[in-house]
Amino acid sequence: MLILFIHANTSFHKEGKVNNMRTRCISILSLAAAVCTAALVGCGGSGPGGGGEHTLQFGSLTTRIAGTVQPPVTSGEAGVVVTGVAGGNISSMTLQDTSPTLAESRIAFMSTRDGNYEVYAMNADASGQTRLTNNAAFDYKSAWSPDGSKIAFTSSRDAGNFEIYAMNADGSGQTRLTTNAAIDYGPAWSPDGSKIAFASNRDGNYEVYSMNADGSGQTRLTNNAAPDYAPAWSPDGSRITFESGRDGTQEVYAMNADGSGQTRLTNNAANDYAPAWSPDGSKIAFTSSRDAGNYEVYAMNADGSGQTRLTNNAATDHYPSWSPDGSKIAFVSIRDGNDEIYAMNADGSGQDRLTNNAEDDSFPEWGPLIKRRTIIGAGGSMGTNASGFLFGQADEQVRSLVVFDAVTRTSARVKAQTGLGDGLPNVVFSVSGDSINRLSYMNFTDALPKVVTVVGPGTSIPTATDAIVSIGASRGVVASVIPYTSNRSAAPAISVETGVRVLRGSFLGAWDGKGVNRAPNGASEVRLDSRTGEIVGVR
Repeated sequence: MLILFIHANTSFHKEGKVNNMRTRCISILSLAAAVCTAALVGCGGSGPGGGGEHTLQFGSLTTRIAGTVQPPVTSGEAGVVVTGVAGGNISSMTLQDTSPTLAESRIAFMSTRDGNYEVYAMNADASGQTRLTNNAAFDYKSAWSPDGSKIAFTSSRDAGNFEIYAMNADGSGQTRLTTNAAIDYGPAWSPDGSKIAFASNRDGNYEVYSMNADGSGQTRLTNNAAPDYAPAWSPDGSRITFESGRDGTQEVYAMNADGSGQTRLTNNAANDYAPAWSPDGSKIAFTSSRDAGNYEVYAMNADGSGQTRLTNNAATDHYPSWSPDGSKIAFVSIRDGNDEIYAMNADGSGQDRLTNNAEDDSFPEWGPLIKRRTIIGAGGSMGTNASGFLFGQADEQVRSLVVFDAVTRTSARVKAQTGLGDGLPNVVFSVSGDSINRLSYMNFTDALPKVVTVVGPGTSIPTATDAIVSIGASRGVVASVIPYTSNRSAAPAISVETGVRVLRGSFLGAWDGKGVNRAPNGASEVRLDSRTGEIVGVR
């Protein structure tokens, strides 16, 4: 179930009283408008019409808003419920999924499909393969932050020298973390997100180092004449596995997070490398060439016992990565002629190919189950504040979110437009303000949802005053967003003709659920599908 937490950036001096009142109000409430309004009055500083700070709790949504707030507006059709809140100062919004599924996870990987090594990401079922880096140099060997918001990776973009970088999960905000004349590569994020382990040859040969997540505090953890590399953090953060050639062949070792207690886990005349911890910390997957020199994926207990072969193929299988729920392992195989990414059950059964490309796809890194997303606030995907929002729910999950910011917060309004007597199943809302300087929406149909900004800086529409939002009743996702400016023309007329909802007015554009503006030069008429609310025609 997805939960939204929204907090206002304001002080409230009677903190104890607020906490006690809020505790009494934290219960599972229905999404009926009357209950929403009661929660607003009962859990905040003052009622919906007054100033101060308000706390709302309706269903799985907890909201704290500073300023004058209109009562929440709720409308629903065919099992979908849409709720709108407007009028306050919303400076923090977090979306939390208390029971995420594997389908909501992502796999980062390296591919040469665009001519050189770049970092890509895809859904767990191999759909949605997206390029995240775009550089003439090598970008590869990636690692997810524990909250899924960032990816660390290795790049040679700075004069051909390999360094560690980090970027947002959508590929934006690429930032260099290490600066050294030697090679720094192979990052691994600590489970609490505070540190990154990596390998470097800055001291004459490869050793394992750690640093803070911002690149500061770089510290050497191993010190051996043989190469040590490929660090992987245990799920509890207390241990780091790595591979080392100190005993003549590549073997898997483990040490405490501070570099002490270095212990050999494998002992084989062949090479054992690329260790990866299971999410519960009980097992370590790794690669070994112990079977007639052919590289296969193995798993062992965290202490090195119980070493078991998982793959059995004449081609090379290597570089395992556990799924965040521990049920599967992604790995690389050349069994189909080139490097491709596969997934199998944790016991080695059910091996399935995920990528299919003439070029190489390698180094899979399975991302976390995303339990929490910052929507508004520092690092938020939809800005640092807002004055209103809509969210659609279906099957007890948040499916969509619309956020807007009005220049004058008290002018922000949301209104359900479904009381039209037309009997059509999709839910239509309007949002308004004296001047809207940002309007964005997001559909949570993907583990890495795309934010579509309709109005705001950098867009073709810098400001508007109003927008019509259609949310499909079948899935609760945004089907269309149609902005306009009411001080330039009359409000749109909404009618039904032969089962199609028809909007007539002077519109600035018409965005569909995929983020495409179907009316880049404006429109005087927009037709919406009677069932889904999607755009079926513009004029």
